[in-house]
Amino acid sequence: MARTPAPSVSACVVLKPGHHCTVEELAAFSQRELGKYKALKVVKLVDSLPKGPSGKVQRLKLLDI
Repeated sequence: MARTPAPSVSACVVLKPGHHCTVEELAAFSQRELGKYKALKVVKLVDSLPKGPSGKVQRLKLLDI
């Protein structure tokens, strides 16, 4: 039975108004605080997350960001 490769861990981050953080700081934090297999490979800072009419985050649309 062949194993499929695990998807890389990524994050789309929306910062609160008045807060500042860089992609490098977020990546360093994840490597320092999480297990190696959980550390973020891709970090994107975005203005807002795509949401549907019910207010839930549309995870499939996050792939297009």
